[in-house]
Amino acid sequence: MSIEINLSTFTLVESIPENLTYPDGLPEHVSTFEAWKTLLEKAEKEILIASFYWTLRGSDLNDTFPSAWQGEEIFKKILKAGTECGIKIKIAQNLPSHKQPNFDTVELARKGAAVVRSLNFTRLQGAGVLHTKFWIVDGKHIYLGSANMDWRSLTQVKELGALVLDCECLAADLMKVFEVYWTLGVPDATVPAHWPANLSTQINVVTPARLSLNGTQTLAYFSKYFVVPTCTPEQEKVPYARVNHNKYMVTDNKVYIGTSNWSPDYFINSGGVGLIMDQSHNSSSPRQPIREQLESVFKRDWDSEYAYPL
Repeated sequence: MSIEINLSTFTLVESIPENLTYPDGLPEHVSTFEAWKTLLEKAEKEILIASFYWTLRGSDLNDTFPSAWQGEEIFKKILKAGTECGIKIKIAQNLPSHKQPNFDTVELARKGAAVVRSLNFTRLQGAGVLHTKFWIVDGKHIYLGSANMDWRSLTQVKELGALVLDCECLAADLMKVFEVYWTLGVPDATVPAHWPANLSTQINVVTPARLSLNGTQTLAYFSKYFVVPTCTPEQEKVPYARVNHNKYMVTDNKVYIGTSNWSPDYFINSGGVGLIMDQSHNSSSPRQPIREQLESVFKRDWDSEYAYPL
């Protein structure tokens, strides 16, 4: 059994750090920066963002970094959407800390651009963090991937994600996850013994959603080491950057794109989301199947000059 869904568009998106280059002819994809801009441009009524932390502006690090311009542009567009364009913005984030004060969301809330709620996983369940990174726009467009709301995730860290447009069913299912975060972000919230029925889902491994992504039938539901070189003095100064931050897996017939690190505690104590897809082959579609696209990314990186044997 599966759930039928109308035609939607899937785009694999990546952040490739500055000065990390590949030979001509190897796979290239839409940037995370362009994907987020697309969502902001398409937004008409509502933007929901689930996030680990926020530092889109280089000034948050008490220094000036020219490569922070993409994050700063995204921040300005979010601020404008919430203050000038009449778009309702809700942000669920991990509880701010001394190391991650989330000055961006403080300003967005102060200026009335967004309503922000923070989740304290330690208080809610004894351990963990909200490690999710996804957007939902107007109940039909989504981004899900490894990129944090951090300027470094756009220009200094290698990231991978999925941009899915015009897919109300997947967006509705992901909105249930957001609603859980939103509920738990209320001060003094507790995890209920039983969640309301409206937050349950029919989309799972037994009954996946049947999508038409890029003209190809797809089943979907949520669920060597690589060295990024440091090439300039600026890049040497940027903390927590120049890493391969992707979280995906490719099998013979399925792909997984997620937000959780490959560590047990991220799957036990922390909040994360993954998108799993099983796509049939469609010889009439001009676009490469999603599984083959992701396999090509893996092979590109595996065979690159940046991959080293363990």
